[in-house]
Amino acid sequence: MYAIYGYSTYGPSFGGGHDLYISDNCNTNNGCYSNFNHTYDAKDQSGNNQSALAGAYNFTVEEIEVFHVDCKGGVDQKFDSKLVKADEIKTLKNWIASGKSVDLDLIYRATRDGFDSTNFHEKCDN
Repeated sequence: MYAIYGYSTYGPSFGGGHDLYISDNCNTNNGCYSNFNHTYDAKDQSGNNQSALAGAYNFTVEEIEVFHVDCKGGVDQKFDSKLVKADEIKTLKNWIASGKSVDLDLIYRATRDGFDSTNFHEKCDN
C-alpha cells in the first residue's frame, strides 16, 4: 500500500511516512531525506533510522537509475548501470525472479535525463 508514492512536484518517495524522499532537483539541494521505520525497517550500526541510507537525515543525490523489469524470458540484454556493479547484477536478478530470465532495461538516468521531477515522471510514470 505504501511501497512508492509519486507526486508531480518531486521525485519518488518510498514508504507511508516518506521513509525515503527524493526532492525535485535533488542534485542541487539537500531536501532529500531518509526517515525509516514508518513502512521500512532500516537502522545504521548505531540504531539510528535517519542516517541508515546516506549517513545523515538530509542528503544530495548524485545519480538515480530506474529500470523496467521484464521477467518474460528471452535473451539477457547488456545491463547498463553506473550504480550497480557487474558482480551484483546476478544477485539483483535473482532477488527479482529466482531461476527465471530477467531483463532490466534502463528507462531513466538522472545524469542523462535530468534531475528535475518533470523529467523523472515523464520517463517513469507508466
